[in-house]
Amino acid sequence: MIIKAMKRQAAMIILVLGLVGLVTLFADIGIPAGERGDFSSYPKYIYGDYSNEDLSVFLDSATMKTEILPDGTTSYYWDLNLIPGNTYYYWYKAKYGGTEYFDQKTPVYRSIYVPLSGGTTVWDNWADGPLPPENLTGIAVPVLDSASVCNINLSWASPKFGNDNLLDYSGVEIWRSSENVTFSTDTWQWVYLSNMLETSFTDHSLPIGATVYYAFRSYDAYQPPRYSSAVVIAVNTGQLFQPVRIKFVLDMYGQDEVKNVYLASDFTTPAWLPSLYPLEKTAAGQWKVTVYDPANSNLLLGRKISYRYVKNNDVWEKEIPINLGGPNRQLLLSNTEMEQNDVWSVPGATSVVNLPPGIVGFAGFYSASGVELFWKVDPKSTATISGFFVERSSYSATAGFEPVSPVLGPDTFYYLDTTATAATLYYRLAEKTIAPATDYSEAIRVSPETAGLAPAYSLWPLTISDFTYIPGPDTGQITIYFRAAPGPAELPIYEYILSYATYPVQTLADWYRTKCAGKFRAHLSGVREYFVTVDVGDNCPGYYFSVAARFSGSNYLGLSQNILAVAPKKIDARLEQVVTKKSIALGDQVSNYQLQVKIPAKTFPSRDYLVVIKNGRELLLDTSTYQNLLAASQKEDRRIQYLTDIQNKEAIVPFYQIEIFGLDGKNYFAEGGKLNRNLEISFPYGYLDTDSDGLIDPLAGQPAFSVDKLQIAVFNETGKFWRLLKDTPGQINRNNQTVNFSIDHLSIFGLFGVPRPAEDLSGVVIYPNPFKPTDGILENGEYGAGADYEYIRMINLTLNSEVYIYNIAGEIVRHNNLPVDLTGEVRWDGKNDDGNYCASGLYLVLIKDEKLTAGKNKFLGKVAIVR
Repeated sequence: MIIKAMKRQAAMIILVLGLVGLVTLFADIGIPAGERGDFSSYPKYIYGDYSNEDLSVFLDSATMKTEILPDGTTSYYWDLNLIPGNTYYYWYKAKYGGTEYFDQKTPVYRSIYVPLSGGTTVWDNWADGPLPPENLTGIAVPVLDSASVCNINLSWASPKFGNDNLLDYSGVEIWRSSENVTFSTDTWQWVYLSNMLETSFTDHSLPIGATVYYAFRSYDAYQPPRYSSAVVIAVNTGQLFQPVRIKFVLDMYGQDEVKNVYLASDFTTPAWLPSLYPLEKTAAGQWKVTVYDPANSNLLLGRKISYRYVKNNDVWEKEIPINLGGPNRQLLLSNTEMEQNDVWSVPGATSVVNLPPGIVGFAGFYSASGVELFWKVDPKSTATISGFFVERSSYSATAGFEPVSPVLGPDTFYYLDTTATAATLYYRLAEKTIAPATDYSEAIRVSPETAGLAPAYSLWPLTISDFTYIPGPDTGQITIYFRAAPGPAELPIYEYILSYATYPVQTLADWYRTKCAGKFRAHLSGVREYFVTVDVGDNCPGYYFSVAARFSGSNYLGLSQNILAVAPKKIDARLEQVVTKKSIALGDQVSNYQLQVKIPAKTFPSRDYLVVIKNGRELLLDTSTYQNLLAASQKEDRRIQYLTDIQNKEAIVPFYQIEIFGLDGKNYFAEGGKLNRNLEISFPYGYLDTDSDGLIDPLAGQPAFSVDKLQIAVFNETGKFWRLLKDTPGQINRNNQTVNFSIDHLSIFGLFGVPRPAEDLSGVVIYPNPFKPTDGILENGEYGAGADYEYIRMINLTLNSEVYIYNIAGEIVRHNNLPVDLTGEVRWDGKNDDGNYCASGLYLVLIKDEKLTAGKNKFLGKVAIVR
């Protein structure tokens, strides 16, 4: 893109903003200023003034006119009547779809001196000049029949802004030097000038045993040409003709009945004969072979080999697509000791990620406090990282960077730049390794309107099925399972990235803010993948987990749906253990309100177990559990008072679920396990009495009540109701704001207000009705199935109620030992006063309170027993 200033007469300057016609062939154009789409069609504007003191307010502004120049350039121009002998300051701006795009000059304004007489012509690019080329490599390659000279294969990638080609890029200029000196066109030797489509060049007949230095710089061919800064690499030719030892490791996970595996290649004699290199099975799904043949001229440093794998004697793996470098796998022998890790029929990475090792994403977002910077790190790589720091440039993606953060620890993945101004800024992330060394990410461009993302992926909705998890096998770990469908245009997936957050991930911006739980190679589409996370927290934290997929040969990022998973705490059953749940929300946040579970020694028969505690937020976010809890809340039960609205999934709900698993992820109780000793549980309630006045903060429309009325109930998942723990009632600790109790079985526990007995007998309820204690269906009542099912229950009674049960003949069957508890409930076990079970039939229930002076003091109902 060209800005041209030409003098037509003494006091008139014509400013012309042009686009080279060739570039309009690209469907998507991007330049350092951040434009997208068919930029040549965007309306252009000029802003200018004779003063540069306040760049935000230039008094002159105009919409530029359009003209097609003879060379095919689309130009924008405007005639300005300027005062001779003065300097005029100006900038350009484009507008499209409600978005404004500023040109990106250094400094941010341009200037023209208006001569008193004569003329002048000024050419300017929209940007300062092209960015330098990326991913520079140089490999020395032996020349056959020569021991004195070699060739050097050079390669590079065209500079891009995000995913888009730069408009002001015409190719790469290459210079060479035999000495490591500062680049200068006066002292370095010019070698080659590429066009904009070339990405490689071979420099011939270089002496062996020396180090050769190459300088690369991008250029914009529009006159006069403009260049990027030079990037220098060194190529050592002294290691040629050295044999290479290669360890091939093949992942065959998901392949059934693999009897044998061979390596077929072009470096053998005869070529592509599989039987020459059999692989050895080393672990489940893993096969390997080491190739080392000093006499083989095809296995020397600098050579490139082709190969494929064969299983079961004659089954060849799928060919690599041609656009991904196929049909065979390719390997450049760049070191004397190499390890090549492959997955059966899955090509490796072909898209470039310009980030330090272990970093899978780097992003910046403007916020009210400044620029928030996030980086995603594979936790398995942090052992080699000593820290990070952030650098910033105010004008360029390649120059002017200065540190804005101190050196941050290897477990720090966020930085807030509070000194950022509301303008376009460039950031890059520096990774310091233990080696020591420093590696830099590509720069991201952050503005108030646009986030900076590296890599600048395009979003693809990843379809996965069988998305499940099991806890363990260690503290803070979970094992994720899923199956993934192919990507866009059947692109193969070569890598998955598992991330977690306290919110569901739905957009790319969400994904860049998440933490990385790990990355791992993909297998063939449809294979059930699994991955064990590293420690995500030791307090049973719950997170949303999502899977991202990277595709071979594409800048798409596949993003899956979310699953909520809670990590376990591993315990040694031989010792007394205390497990806490620190948070009342998602994540592993520190909180004053924590559930504490004390597990006595020898509570379980074996040694190691996994404890999983879910809080109310996590329970409500599980769809099936939420439906069960909601069904229980809709049943009329005047014995308990809910302390929060469970229909609001964002509410702080005083429920917890405690589960025990084996190291294999199987539920201990589902496998028939039992507790040998009671667990001691301390249940927090401080978040329900936030002012610590001893009164529970009431729901809307309900009166406050004393914390002394708090009680624990256990949830019956089959019958979908709550049962108060009357045999082991909770003890209130006002100092710690906890309710303490012991329990001999595990389930979902909830904290409720226990109301007083009823004021009269107008709301008596009898259930289950009919009572079927031997039909095997728990909801109908069932002897031997526990306290929830062994009784006919009568609720909402007054404290002084007396219960009389008659048969259909009017004979009294039961009156003794039917006390009313403090909640206004009576339980009848279906026996008569002699202790014998009553026969099947219809029974009358008379309840009366002779001390009641107001309201209904009698109730007459029926209940059926079916045996």
